[in-house]
Amino acid sequence: MANIRIRGNSATIQVSNGFDSAGERIRPNMTIEREPGMTDKQWERHIQKTAIEFEERVKKGVYLDGNKITLAEFVDLWRTKYAQKELQPKTLFEYERHIARITKAMGHLKIGKIQPLHILEFYNNLAEQGVREDNLYRANKKFTQYLKDNNINGTMLAELTATNVKTSRKLINGENTNKEKASQVCERLDISLKDYFEVVKQAGGVLSERTIQHHHRTLSAILQKAVEWQVIYENPARRVTAPKVTEKDMRYFEEDEILRLFEILQQEHIKHQAWIYIAAYIGCRLGELGGLRWEDVNFNENLISIHQASQTLPGKGIFIKDPKNESSKRTVSASPAAMRILKEYQIWQKEQRLAMGELWVDSGFIFTKVNGEIMNPNTPTQWFLSFRRRNNLPDVNFHGLRHTNAAILIGEGVDIQTVGGRLGHAKPTTTGKVYSHFLKKPDEKASQKLEEKFNGKKEKDGGQVVN
Repeated sequence: MANIRIRGNSATIQVSNGFDSAGERIRPNMTIEREPGMTDKQWERHIQKTAIEFEERVKKGVYLDGNKITLAEFVDLWRTKYAQKELQPKTLFEYERHIARITKAMGHLKIGKIQPLHILEFYNNLAEQGVREDNLYRANKKFTQYLKDNNINGTMLAELTATNVKTSRKLINGENTNKEKASQVCERLDISLKDYFEVVKQAGGVLSERTIQHHHRTLSAILQKAVEWQVIYENPARRVTAPKVTEKDMRYFEEDEILRLFEILQQEHIKHQAWIYIAAYIGCRLGELGGLRWEDVNFNENLISIHQASQTLPGKGIFIKDPKNESSKRTVSASPAAMRILKEYQIWQKEQRLAMGELWVDSGFIFTKVNGEIMNPNTPTQWFLSFRRRNNLPDVNFHGLRHTNAAILIGEGVDIQTVGGRLGHAKPTTTGKVYSHFLKKPDEKASQKLEEKFNGKKEKDGGQVVN
């Protein structure tokens, strides 16, 4: 039976579990705290229930002692038993980038011994000069010779390495790239980064406030899982204030700017027109745009269904995943103008399919590469940047088309629930929080209408308000 020792509002539970190799008795223990508001009977039942569960875990060999396992060791367990099974690929990819710094700084500490001061010191170190490790790389002569020997041009290199044509041409022209892209290219071509690329600029920059905040969220999520698994009693990261982030203004096109954009857009290729029309008119995310199939389009009723998204990661390439959340699976009404452009694009794609003949890959996706394969979801972003600069349009990125969609709808008085439903938000409160500053416009319009109504009433009745 477990040995229970109660002191004030805490209870220590100890279980005897045999002997170690030195003949010493193994006595794992855990401490629990009485929650505020618990009655004596509730506290007693909680102690007994916890003691039984703790003893069972010890006897089954699934108990982990936070005072004996290091943070790095726990991260390995967290990764294999939880993260790789439950997290979205991109989420895990981003977590891994932060984990590298976390384990380097704190991995040696016993997870049960980590204090808020350890975490604060780690955040302070992240804010110092020279923490960034994003070296710049350049392809060397050996890489150039490899392309020549294998008759690989820019377009082919982009397809082989799951990058865009612009990036491939930069590599061929000897321009710099980051380690992530250089590694992706080498992995896809099965060549060595060390042999085919050279470091042209050493790291040494400062991490942004947001990046440091992401480290905090990653560390807190891992430690919270340790709490859930009862490896530690509480999460020390919750006792540390998350690093503050100076929020940047949300960039979007004003009404006159978006009208000018659509006017200039008429001179562009029909594929590019379709990208912008669909993104701006239905407010979809970039990955959702890339995940659209022709079977998702109902031309008769002007409806587009969103139920998946495309994504790309180094070492994994392009893949299809569920959208951001369940509410992101939605059917949105599109304007006749957007559907007309999409129909024209469909006709062009069919002509392209005939021209490619047997080389065409019948993927079923709306937006594809020249041979019909699914498009890299980042391609519209690169093109839109170039398009904006060529035409002196405001500095609003592709995702800003989604914000523009919301801004115009809210400005025209469309209710938050409808706007949020079209955008795929889980709750109307999410829409209200993200676009709170946009809500001022309809509020001001409402005030103006009341002013006009009441003032008009006064003038009509000689300045007297009539009930």
